[in-house]
Amino acid sequence: MTRFFLLFLFFVTCSANAAELPEVSATVPWTDNEGYTPVIISVSSSSERTLTIRANVDSVEARIAMVVGGGQAVRATLLLPPLETGGGYITITWSSDDGLNGDLSASSAHEHRRLAFAVIDSDESIPLKSLDFADATAFSTHAHKSFHSTFNSGKHLSTRVPRTDLPERWQGYPTWMTLVFAASDDLALAAEQRSAIATWVAAGGTVVIATSAQREAWRKVGVEPWLLGTSEKALIQRLNRIGSTKETPDVLVSVPGTESVPATGFMLLATLFAVIVGPLNLWWVRRRGAPALFLLTTPALSLITCVVLLGTNIIIEGLGLRRVASQLTVLDQSHARAIAWTRASYYGGFSVARFDVDSDAKVRRFEPEQDHGYSYRGRRDNEAHAIDWRSGQQLSGEWIPARRNRQLLYVTARTERAQLQLTRKGNHWQVTNGLGTAIRQLVWRDGDNVFYGCGPLPSGESAELSKGVGGFGIAIGDFDGAAEHAASIMDEPWGFAAELESSFGALPGPVALDAVPLTSYVVGRLNPGNTP
Repeated sequence: MTRFFLLFLFFVTCSANAAELPEVSATVPWTDNEGYTPVIISVSSSSERTLTIRANVDSVEARIAMVVGGGQAVRATLLLPPLETGGGYITITWSSDDGLNGDLSASSAHEHRRLAFAVIDSDESIPLKSLDFADATAFSTHAHKSFHSTFNSGKHLSTRVPRTDLPERWQGYPTWMTLVFAASDDLALAAEQRSAIATWVAAGGTVVIATSAQREAWRKVGVEPWLLGTSEKALIQRLNRIGSTKETPDVLVSVPGTESVPATGFMLLATLFAVIVGPLNLWWVRRRGAPALFLLTTPALSLITCVVLLGTNIIIEGLGLRRVASQLTVLDQSHARAIAWTRASYYGGFSVARFDVDSDAKVRRFEPEQDHGYSYRGRRDNEAHAIDWRSGQQLSGEWIPARRNRQLLYVTARTERAQLQLTRKGNHWQVTNGLGTAIRQLVWRDGDNVFYGCGPLPSGESAELSKGVGGFGIAIGDFDGAAEHAASIMDEPWGFAAELESSFGALPGPVALDAVPLTSYVVGRLNPGNTP
C-alpha cells in the first residue's frame, strides 16, 4: 500500500511539473548571409523563471536570456551572426534556471529566404503580383546566387510576413530588403518595431506604404516612406543597384608589415632543434654512458625551444593587436541619430577569444570571397562565430584569428547630439563645428546645388564658407552597398561631407594600435538653422 502511494505521488509530481513547462515558440522570418538573421522567440510560463535560448546553424551560434512568469507571453529577438555558409538548418534549444530544457524547430528556418519585399499585410489587401517586377531585376539573379535554389522558398522574391514576426532590433532587418506596409498593419505596429525600422532606414533600408495617410506616423520617427503604385521606377532602380553592388570587397586591406610570414627564422630554429635534440643529444648521452639522461635532456631541450619560439613570436608579432581602420558616419542632425560604418583590419600574434561591441551594432567578416567549388556563392571556411546577448553583445569564436589579417565591418547605430550649425551672415554662409573633433575639409551644397566649402576647422570654431569650392573624394566603395545608399544624402540639396582629423565617436571592437592614421568622414544634411 505504501509503495502504491509513493508511486501515485511520483506520477502526480511529474504531471504537475509537466503542466508547468514553459511554452516556447520561434519563427525565422528571413535569413541573411551578410547581416544578422532574426529569430523571433515567444515564451509563456506560469512560474517565474529565467530561460536561456540558444540558436545554432552549422558553426554559427547565438544565445539570449529571457525572464518570464505570470502566464504572460514574453517576446524577444535573438540575432544570429551572418550565415556565410548559406545552408544548414537552424536548431533552437532552451534551458531554465530550475532545471528544465527542451528544443523546437523554428518555422521557416529551412527556407533560407532572401526577400526583395516583405509585405506586412494581414488583410491581403496588397496583391503580391503587383511586386512581380522584382523577379525581372538584377536583384533576382543576385539573390539566387547568394542562396542556392535548394534553400529558396520559391520563385518569387516577395512574400507576406506577419506583423508579429517583425524584429524589435534594427540589426535584424537586411538592408537589401524593402518593407511594404498595408494601412491596418502599419497602424498596429508596436513602438519598438517602428523605432527599429526607423534606425534600419537610416542605415540603408526602405519602407513602402500603401496609402499616403500612413506618411505622418513614419515622418515622426525620421522616415520618408515611398508610396506604393507611384514608386515602381525608383524601386526597380534600387533593386538593380543592390543586385549590381558587390557584397564583399575586391581586396583585403592588410596591416602594414604583415603581408609576408617570417618563416625563415622559425625554420632555422626548428632545424637547429632537430639537430640538437637528435644527433648531438644522442652523442652527448652516449659519451657520458648514461642513456637514462634522455629522459631529462629531451624534455628540457623541447621546453627551451618552445620558450624561444614563444619569445621570438612575441618579439616579431607583439602582444597586442594592430589595426588599419576607416570610418564613414551618416549623421541625421534633425533626429540626433548617427549610423557609422567602420572597416577594420586586425593582425596579432594571438587570437582574440572574445570581445564586446555595442548592443546596437552589427558585425560581419568583410573579406574577398573564397571559391571552394561549391554551387552557391563563395562558401567560406567553416569557422565558429558566436554572439552572447545575455549581457550586451559579446562576440566569441574565430572572429579575429592569430597571425592572419582579418577584416571586419561594423555598423553601429547611436544617439548623437553633436552637430554642425549653419547660419547666414549677410551675403555669406557660416558654419560652426560642433562635432567634437577637428575638420580637415568640408563641402556643402545649398538648395540650388551650389557648392560651398572650407578648409581646416577646429572643434568649436566657426568659419565662412567659400562659394564654388570643389568636392573631395570619399571611397564609399570601401564599405558596403548599404553605406553607399545611406551616404547618397550628401549628393542631395543641403547635403554635406566632411573629412575629420579623428574618429567621430569611439571605434568599435577590441583595443588595437593603429598602424596607419585613421580615415574618418561624416556626411548628412545641413539646413540653415537645422530646420527640417
